[in-house]
Amino acid sequence: MRKCCIYGRLPEANREYLEHILRDELNLPSPKEVAKRVQFTNEQRERNRLWTIPPVDMTKEQLAAQRSEKDKRRKVLARRKAHVQSREAYLAQFVNSLNTTEPWAELNMSKATWYRKGKPTSAARAAA
Repeated sequence: MRKCCIYGRLPEANREYLEHILRDELNLPSPKEVAKRVQFTNEQRERNRLWTIPPVDMTKEQLAAQRSEKDKRRKVLARRKAHVQSREAYLAQFVNSLNTTEPWAELNMSKATWYRKGKPTSAARAAA
């Protein structure tokens, strides 16, 4: 009999069922059928890395939300490992940018006019 990669991870009560499944390799049941018989909770499923078998204690929506959350965490860790700047650090660069401070508004002129005339000196600001 061929041993499955999950054989050592199954609780003792479920090994007999698994052995029964593996005897007939051509007619393997679907993961949903195995889930009905084995009755894994999500905690057991995560601990044993049996992600193809749906848990009995979660709905499809809850499972999708959990999968989405795990995917987000994995991507954040990958970005940090690649030394990608966080969004907060990136936005902090623009706190004192021209678009944020809008110096043309103080002179009652449009942004295009301010750029066309060039950055006014302090004397020009005093005259205006």
